[in-house]
Amino acid sequence: MDLKKRRKVIKRATIFTIGIYIILNGFICGMLKAYLKSHNAVSKDQLVAAVYTENDNKADLKILDKNFVLDKGIVKDSKICMAAYTLMPDRTKAALEIILHMDRLLDGQ
Repeated sequence: MDLKKRRKVIKRATIFTIGIYIILNGFICGMLKAYLKSHNAVSKDQLVAAVYTENDNKADLKILDKNFVLDKGIVKDSKICMAAYTLMPDRTKAALEIILHMDRLLDGQ
């Protein structure tokens, strides 16, 4: 009896989690569309939600006005590292970008 009750609770929690996920994604998508529509109405430089372009050794992903460059060599060699980087919080990504590009920052002095 206790096992059936536990399975029912887990099933309800799973359905609830999936529902919240769908609602949040719908909200974020709607906010993104509203932002793009209002920005494009008042500004002469038009934004798009996302643009993905591939070159021989890198892939560029532009979301709103922020550009992400992915090195294909690293991605092919280490998909686990790429997945971990994708799931990192923004502050950790920013710190990692600063560390990885420290030589560019120091050369610019």
